[in-house]
Amino acid sequence: MVYVRGNGGAFSAYSRVDSNLSSWPCGDTSSERGSYGLTTIIVTHDPQIAEFVSRIVAIRDGKTSTEIKEERGEYEEYVVLDSAGRLQVPKEYLERFRIKDRAKLELADEGILIRPVEGRRGE
Repeated sequence: MVYVRGNGGAFSAYSRVDSNLSSWPCGDTSSERGSYGLTTIIVTHDPQIAEFVSRIVAIRDGKTSTEIKEERGEYEEYVVLDSAGRLQVPKEYLERFRIKDRAKLELADEGILIRPVEGRRGE
């Protein structure tokens, strides 16, 4: 997972660690981020780091799959679409509905419905 703390904008690679930030993620970096105008990117497999960030971008199979944003103490999860309109359906959803290699899409009043193809359900 890639965890991003910041308000969007350009990303910069920083090779020198500032001593004021060296204890992070043990504390809140919002004051440092505001003072320096920085966005901090942390790459980790540790989901507990999420409590220190306001945005989480998950990578699955080398591609951006989901984004979780925190706004006013509430977390909202979004599926990320790439430039070709592809999205990664969470593995748990595919397993629950036994969707293996193909699915049917249907337009519904509330959005797009993804259904398994009859006769092609995974074991």
